[in-house]
Amino acid sequence: MYKVNLHPSISDIAADEWDLLCNTRYPFIQHAFLSALEESGSVGSDTGWQPLHARVTDEHDRPVMVIPLYLKSHSWGEYVFDWAWADAYERNGLPYYPKLVNAIPFTPATGPRFGSNLPTAEAWALLPVILDQIMQDISASSWHCLFPQATAREHVEPSVLSRLGTQYHWFNPGHEHFDDFLDTFTSRKRKSVRRERRKVQEQSVLLKRLTGADITRERLDQFYRFYQMTYLKRGRQGYLSPDFFTCYTHACRTACCW
Repeated sequence: MYKVNLHPSISDIAADEWDLLCNTRYPFIQHAFLSALEESGSVGSDTGWQPLHARVTDEHDRPVMVIPLYLKSHSWGEYVFDWAWADAYERNGLPYYPKLVNAIPFTPATGPRFGSNLPTAEAWALLPVILDQIMQDISASSWHCLFPQATAREHVEPSVLSRLGTQYHWFNPGHEHFDDFLDTFTSRKRKSVRRERRKVQEQSVLLKRLTGADITRERLDQFYRFYQMTYLKRGRQGYLSPDFFTCYTHACRTACCW
């Protein structure tokens, strides 16, 4: 019933079609974000993230699903840490790479991993079938869906092997002021937090949110230095190129997302 076409670039798929099928404000699966990754050279064959996006059509050639896919030659930038699996493959004389990854590059944020206008249960049932077939066609060792929505487990288990990771998120239970939040601390921890905040204030650090035309090239360059410094403190370099931030900012302005 369905036909699957693979595209080595997100630009091969119309932005309006992609975003209509995804139908979400979640930014990382939107066409503009994925396009900026490619246009800036942050992903591509040279980086070990070869785009291989899937466009699925029905018997009438109408688009019903799009899936961001990448053929990976390493495991960097996924924030999943499957090195033990790669080592096990190697010790048994098997190639672990390339592997097929359904994920958002460099983004360990839970969210949708495909877009579809099919009923939810039908779309989830179709996803592993499509990925299995693509995996076999391109001779990948395996396919991986990284950081999908929590409901993914309800739809795909036990047809696939799942691995559970843990992230810690803070949600405001209704505090109107920061002091309300501090009141939930012990006296010692409350004093410690206030002391740390006072040190920031003494350094005259000002937090300002910029949008639209206020985000100049100069400020993007400064932000990029901060971005790289964060990685360098851990002995690594950031995955995103300087041009990514310019490409994405331009794309968002064009689409009036700001």
